[in-house]
Amino acid sequence: MILTPSRVTSRNYAAETQFHYPKSKLHYIVRIMQEFELCFMLDAKTYVIPQLLPVQEPDVVRGGSVLHFDIDFPDFLPDSFFPRLIVKLHMYIEGEQRWRTGMVLHKPSIFNAQARVRWDKEDQKILVDVCGEERRRLLSFIRETVKEIAAGFNSLKYNELVPVPDCNDTQDYSYLVDAEKAGETEIFVQALKKRVPISELLDGVEEPAMRDDVEQLPVKAFVSYAHKDLEHLKALRSALAPLIRLQKLELWDDRDINAGDAWEKVLFQQLEEADIVLCLVSSDFVASDFAIKKNFLPHWKPTAAARKTLFLLCYARQTGKIYLCPAYKAHLATGSLPPPTKTKPGQKFQNHCARF
Repeated sequence: MILTPSRVTSRNYAAETQFHYPKSKLHYIVRIMQEFELCFMLDAKTYVIPQLLPVQEPDVVRGGSVLHFDIDFPDFLPDSFFPRLIVKLHMYIEGEQRWRTGMVLHKPSIFNAQARVRWDKEDQKILVDVCGEERRRLLSFIRETVKEIAAGFNSLKYNELVPVPDCNDTQDYSYLVDAEKAGETEIFVQALKKRVPISELLDGVEEPAMRDDVEQLPVKAFVSYAHKDLEHLKALRSALAPLIRLQKLELWDDRDINAGDAWEKVLFQQLEEADIVLCLVSSDFVASDFAIKKNFLPHWKPTAAARKTLFLLCYARQTGKIYLCPAYKAHLATGSLPPPTKTKPGQKFQNHCARF
C-alpha cells in the first residue's frame, strides 16, 4: 500500500483504513515487532502487543509491607518506553495481570517478591510498589531494566526517587549516593523536621552490596556451545537475565567477537579470564572436536586445585529442557554418548541430574 499525503492527513484515516498483509509475510512482520520490542510471544499461536492491552487495571492483592519507588522523567517519557518495559519483563508477569499502563510481576522461583509497576502518563512517571522478602532485589532488577531501555534513547533523563519513611516525601537517589560517598551520614528532611540517616534511606530500597564497588564486580562466565544449539543458548541467556541485569554475572560467548578480530586469540583470552566455564552439552557439542578438545577437556579438573569452576548444562532433546549436572564425564572424554536405555524418554537423564 502506498500512502499519499492527502490520505495520511485525513482525520478519519486511521479509523477508516484497514491494512491487509499476505499471510506469507505475517511471520516476518511479527519477527520485526519482536526485534523492536513491540510484542512478545505468549504461546505458539498467540502474541501480545502491550499497546493493545485492556485499559482497565485488575484488582491486585498484595501481602506484607510495601516499598514504594518512583522513577520520574522530568522532560518527557516516550510513549514506546513502558510497552518495551512490559515486553522485557513479560516472563515475570503473574498470570494475565497485565494492562495497557501496568503489570504485576511475581516469579517465586527467582524472586520471593511481588511488584506492581504502573505508567503515570500525566506526571511522566513509572511507579513501582514491591512487597515480599526479596523486594529490594526485585526492585533493583526492575530499575536495571529501566536503565537498559533508557540507554537506547538519546539523552533521556530520569530521576529515581527514594521514599522517606513516615511521610510522603522523597529524595533523589543519585544525590543520596553521592552524599554517602562524600562522607555524609545524614540528610535533613523538612517534612519530618529532623535529620535521617542516608544509609537508612538507601538500604530501604537496595542491598548495601549494590553500592559496594568491590561486591559489584560481576562473575565472568565463558559459554561453550555448538552453533546448532544457538536457540538453547538464547534460552540460557534469558534464564540468566536477572543476574546479568543486576550486574552479578557477565556472560560471554563467541557471538561477542567483533568482525575483523583474531577470533581464536580473543576466544582463548576470554576463556582464560573467565571465573567459570559453562558448557552447553548436547550431541552436537560432543560431536564438535573444537568444543571438546579446546574448550572442555583442558578445564575438566574435578579436583580441589582446579583453577576454574566448570558447569555442564546438558540439553535433553527428548524433553526440550536444559539440566545442570556433571553428566557423563567418562563418555565425554571419549566423544561418545551413553547407550540408550528402555526407560521413558529423558527419565534416566533427569534422575541423574536431579541427584547432582
